[in-house]
Amino acid sequence: MRIYLRQILWVFSVLMALTHTSMAFADEAGRFKKAQQPDISGVYHSQSHSPEGSPKLVVFNDGFYAIPYFGGIQIGTWQIDNATVRFQPDYVKERFAVYGRYDPKLRGSTRVFFSGFEQAETYIGLVTAGQSKPSLSRVFNADANCTSWPFVSMFPNTSAQTMIVQTHSNWDHEDQTPHTFEFAIDQNLNDFIVQHYPVDRENQPFEAKIQGGTLLFDRGGFLSQADKEALDKLSDEDQQFLRALKARVGIGLPNKLWFNSKYAEFVDDKEPMLYGEAERIDLTQYDHDTEMNAYVLKSAARASLPSSSSDDFRDAGTIYEYTRITQERPVDSVYKLQQERSLFHFECD
Repeated sequence: MRIYLRQILWVFSVLMALTHTSMAFADEAGRFKKAQQPDISGVYHSQSHSPEGSPKLVVFNDGFYAIPYFGGIQIGTWQIDNATVRFQPDYVKERFAVYGRYDPKLRGSTRVFFSGFEQAETYIGLVTAGQSKPSLSRVFNADANCTSWPFVSMFPNTSAQTMIVQTHSNWDHEDQTPHTFEFAIDQNLNDFIVQHYPVDRENQPFEAKIQGGTLLFDRGGFLSQADKEALDKLSDEDQQFLRALKARVGIGLPNKLWFNSKYAEFVDDKEPMLYGEAERIDLTQYDHDTEMNAYVLKSAARASLPSSSSDDFRDAGTIYEYTRITQERPVDSVYKLQQERSLFHFECD
C-alpha cells in the first residue's frame, strides 16, 4: 500500500511540474508577444483645413484611445492584428433611452423632455390600458432650424402604460425601415426624460497601418502618414482628463440621471467621469424632500457655495432624480404617423 501511494504521489508531482512548466511557457510566450508589439502610443495629427483646427488621435499604451474634436470627444479601444491597428469606438448601442420620475405638482398631465430628437425624423406616442393602436406624433417639423431649447412637451395623459418612440435615421440600413420601440412605464410616473441616439456616421470603427514607428491612415484610397508626437507633449491636466475617460468605456447608459428644473444635468461625484456637459455633485450633501420628490442641498453645504441667483441655469440647490426604464422591446408594428403637425415647430423666416 505504501509503495502504491508513493507511486501515486510521484505521478502527481510530475503532472504538477509539467503543468507549472506549461503555464510558465504560456506566460513567457504572452510576455514575448507583448514585447514584440510596437509601441504606437503618442499623439497623431492629421492634415486639416478646418477652421476648428486639426483633429488629433491620442493613443495610450494600454489599449485606450481618444479623439478630442470641436464640441466633443470620441473614446474607444484599439488592438494590433499583425501590422494593422484596429480602433473600436465606444458608443451608445441603444437608439432610445427613457427615464422617469413622479412629480407631485403635475396634475392631470404628463411632461416629457426630449433630447437628441431634433437630429432626426422622430415620433412618439403614449398608450393607456385598453387603448387601440395609437397614432404617433412627429416630434420636430422637417428641416427644423432656429430651435429654442429645452424641448419640453405636456401630454394630457396621467395613466400611460406604454411609451412608443420611432426614428427614421437609418442611413446604415439598406431597407430604410424605421426603428420602433415600446417602453413599459409605471402608471405612477408622469415626468420623463427621453433621449434619442441617432447613428453617428463618424463614430465607426477604423484602421491604421503600422510603418516606421508611426501610423498610416486611409485617405480616400491612399495611405497617408500622420504626424506623431510623444504623449508627454500633452499637458498633465489633459492626460489626466483623457485617462479618466477610460472608465467610461463599456459602461453603457447610466441607471440614474439628475437634472434641475431648467434641465441642466448633474452627475454623482462617485460615478465615472462623463464626457458630456454634466456638472459633478456630492449627493451625500442632499436631503430628500418627499413632498417635492426632489433632493435639496443641505443648508450647511449651500452656505459654503458662492452666492448665486436661483435663476442660474446650473443652480444645484434642488435636483430631481430620474430612473431608467429598462422594460423595452423593438416592435415591427406599423403605426399611423401624424405628419401634418409636430410637437415642436421651428422655422426661420
